[in-house]
Amino acid sequence: STPPNRNSGANHTEKKHPYKACLVELLSFLNGISYPHHHDFTATRLRQITDRDIACFLQKKAYGVALPTPSDRPTKTRSSTILFAKKASSHFIPEKRPLWDEIRGGGNPTKSDAVNEVIAKVKNLK
Repeated sequence: STPPNRNSGANHTEKKHPYKACLVELLSFLNGISYPHHHDFTATRLRQITDRDIACFLQKKAYGVALPTPSDRPTKTRSSTILFAKKASSHFIPEKRPLWDEIRGGGNPTKSDAVNEVIAKVKNLK
């Protein structure tokens, strides 16, 4: 039998695969649409996600705003939660292995300096 597609909502409910819930939350944030938990996203759409998209999503989770000011503090969630969100998002990125290439805007955006800096800042401020 053929293994299920990792992005298939039919085989990965939130209970079975918590990574899918994080992906849906990320794309709902980015697209301004509340997707159902089983929604499938195309590989083309997943390739369009940038490091800034992930960074803003993680900041929204931690600070309550996508672009926090220097005086804002991460009061909404802990660094371990946004680290999980990074890992869960990375699971669905079509190009998993390559680091994020700032110049061509390709690779895995969860492996960018921008994303890692958000996590480090939240960790240091908690």
